[in-house]
Amino acid sequence: MSNFYEERATMIAAGDLQEFVPFGRDHCKHHPNALNLQLRQLQPASELWSSDGAAGLVGSLQEVTIHEKQKESWQLRKGVSEIGEEVDYDEELYVAGNMVIWSKGSKSQALAVYKAFTVDSPVQQALWCDFIISQDKSEKAYSSDEVEKCICILQSSCINMHSIEGKDYIASLPFQVANVWPTKYGLLFERSSSTHEVPPGPPREPLPTMFSMLHPLDEITPLVCKSGSLFGSSRVQYVVDHAMKIVFLNTDPSIIMTYDTVQSLHSVWALRRVKAEEENVVLKFSEQGGTPQNVASSSSLTAHLRSLSKGDSPVASPFQNYSSIHSQSRSTSSPSLHSRSPSISNMAALSRAHSPALGVHSFSGVQRFNLSSHNQSPKRHSISHSPNSNSNGSFLAPETEPIVPELCIDHLWTETITNIREKNSQASKVFITSDLCGQKFLCFLVESELQLRCVKFQESNDKTQLIFGSITNIHAKDAAPVEKIDTMLVLEGSGNLVLYTGVVRVGKVFIPGLPAPSLTMSNTMPRPSTPLDSVSTPKPL
Repeated sequence: MSNFYEERATMIAAGDLQEFVPFGRDHCKHHPNALNLQLRQLQPASELWSSDGAAGLVGSLQEVTIHEKQKESWQLRKGVSEIGEEVDYDEELYVAGNMVIWSKGSKSQALAVYKAFTVDSPVQQALWCDFIISQDKSEKAYSSDEVEKCICILQSSCINMHSIEGKDYIASLPFQVANVWPTKYGLLFERSSSTHEVPPGPPREPLPTMFSMLHPLDEITPLVCKSGSLFGSSRVQYVVDHAMKIVFLNTDPSIIMTYDTVQSLHSVWALRRVKAEEENVVLKFSEQGGTPQNVASSSSLTAHLRSLSKGDSPVASPFQNYSSIHSQSRSTSSPSLHSRSPSISNMAALSRAHSPALGVHSFSGVQRFNLSSHNQSPKRHSISHSPNSNSNGSFLAPETEPIVPELCIDHLWTETITNIREKNSQASKVFITSDLCGQKFLCFLVESELQLRCVKFQESNDKTQLIFGSITNIHAKDAAPVEKIDTMLVLEGSGNLVLYTGVVRVGKVFIPGLPAPSLTMSNTMPRPSTPLDSVSTPKPL
């Protein structure tokens, strides 16, 4: 036991503590913003280049405000080269106001701006995302290197996508977006929902809440959900549960963690391509003819999506024009409408336009944005739904075409329901870590309960699915993975900073500049042989 107590007093010394300041913060002070550019466009050249600089001073003073501090956010990642290989530098994506700053740097090389963007309205979210260029939509296609690396900038009414090759895309949003997530296949959208939202009737079926977009030139399609039951059967439907919120998404492995705000439970799902039989179920296709059946029945959600384009949805619904927008986008998939860059007008990009009604009619970019507004103008309403709009009916053909889903989430795991569980127990941080033996854990931090919950998972023998095991709870206020050495740092409630490998405690970490933690531990260290799969807090033998 003496060795055990000596081990308890062991402490790991770390390097000097340094304050982190995002590089983009300083660059934003000098980067021209939207207001600055507008002022200089309105000013005559003689005033703009006057010797006393008064015009420039007036323009700068008009941008100053003391009432509001600009919101900022940033994210970091390990550098990735154009061919997808990891390189020895870090990348930062900084967001403030209408600006997005993408910078790169390393220990040996100072940080420098790689790209900077200014958009028309405040940036709600910015992220990196890789889009698949290949037309082959099988799972095998996603293992290739034929990807288009982009920066995605979410605004209130549209999303901008800028590739590293210089191509610019812009897509209007048919609904208000709460969050957008980068996936292995493209983008995943969470739709904002309002409490007074009423589905069109009849039937009174809920509207989808999650959508995907596999390429900037593709349409936004509803996400399909496959959930199992106690009797072995599974149910396939659109994701329509407003209580389901995404808290984590990972590309390798391709999984999603969601939180149910009603049941206060976390679940894990596999994100994959939708299968043909699942597609047929949600679209209500008959197995023999392959044509839609019971389109107007109460069980058909496709009828809902079509009815939205006919103005049946109430004005209060943010989802009102979803079907009409995609009907127009399918028939007007000209690259000029989706991109402001002339370099996109090539056959590779044009092949993404899979519309059967290409060229029937067209809208300008401004008109296409107007379609995403919540209030449909009477003029547009009368034109788009007039039976005499086109003698051969080609104008109405896109509206009757079903919206084919692309991605599906498959249920893998849900945490056990306990008698004592706080209502607001949503994970504030989720990450994947490995121990020194190569075992993987999905860890999620529940701050309200001061718990880090670690779920061990592994691949099946045939590598086709993930198997999740039991859960281990660690007392923690915060935690972060240290990927290079297969460990994670855990901040305990007492203020101790502790190093873990998997769920095994290694020792305390002392960082100069921080208050020295107490040498007495609230929880003693278990031996490596202690089974930790089902305990709430590690305890000694």
